[in-house]
Amino acid sequence: MNVENAIEPDSQTAALEFLKKLAPDESFVMVNLLKFKENAEYKEGSKYKEEKAISGAEAYQKYLDEVIGFVQKSGKDVQVLSDSKVFGLLLGKVEELWDRVVLVRYGSVKVFQELTQSKPFLDAQEHRLAGLAGQLNIGTKASS
Repeated sequence: MNVENAIEPDSQTAALEFLKKLAPDESFVMVNLLKFKENAEYKEGSKYKEEKAISGAEAYQKYLDEVIGFVQKSGKDVQVLSDSKVFGLLLGKVEELWDRVVLVRYGSVKVFQELTQSKPFLDAQEHRLAGLAGQLNIGTKASS
């Protein structure tokens, strides 16, 4: 098994194919395996570029805080089930462990699409991109 972290889906088509595996009203849990940059890297021209240097983890936390704040205000059916630091690997081998695992439950594909296309979510991406070295997003649903 080859494992490659990424920041964005390979293409818009790949993202749509991923979502087609579920019914539009079906809930799912996204497993986010996160690897952070040592230091956040904001793009030239960013209003955050000139601020005090922060870690990649701190930049990602800003992203998460903004998205969670928006979700709470909007009443969308999205819930962070777990946000945990990775401390070790019991089975298997990878070159480098992820730093954090975040489990997020989405009430439906529609809710996921609405969230990821919303202005507050898109605005928060600046922190996410500045902080992440890479990630894996694994979609899961309850077994029947």
